[in-house]
Amino acid sequence: MKKLILLLLPLVIFACGKGVEQYRAGIETLSAEWDATSSAVSDFTKTLNGDLSSFSQLAGQMRLSEDVQKNLKPEQATQWQAAQGAFTQALQAFAPIRTQVAEFTKAWGDKAAEVQALKDGLAAGKLEGDVPAQLEGLNALVTQAKASLAGWQTAHAAAKSSTQAAADAMKTTFDALNAAPVAKKK
Repeated sequence: MKKLILLLLPLVIFACGKGVEQYRAGIETLSAEWDATSSAVSDFTKTLNGDLSSFSQLAGQMRLSEDVQKNLKPEQATQWQAAQGAFTQALQAFAPIRTQVAEFTKAWGDKAAEVQALKDGLAAGKLEGDVPAQLEGLNALVTQAKASLAGWQTAHAAAKSSTQAAADAMKTTFDALNAAPVAKKK
């Protein structure tokens, strides 16, 4: 019996090793795609947050002085309120993108542990669970992430363009109101 076990042990070890190796290419491809997608989403998030910060700073710089505000004619006050309202409304187009990215990032982070477990299992020579199903699900998530990222980039470009146009219009109004001679109200 001992001899039989000793003879079968190399076969069992070989079979287990082959089981891990059959998933090597799939896990390595998934890992590379996961890392590239993570980086792309991170870069996009930085760009999105940078644009929001820039627009917020721009809006903060366009504050009419108290003297100018007190002496605005009704049509000037209406013009300024309209410019501010258009800018605020355009800026709101960023909110759903930001929400979607935040929700995605949380779900993505939760799944990152599964990718790491596959990588660690491959390195250790022992994979647990239904590896084909894990690979299929995680690869589907990468595909979904790429599609979502493309959609966010398109929505971001549109939001940035309309917000920039509104910011430019608000700046023009701001400059005109500040340059206009201050007429005292009666």
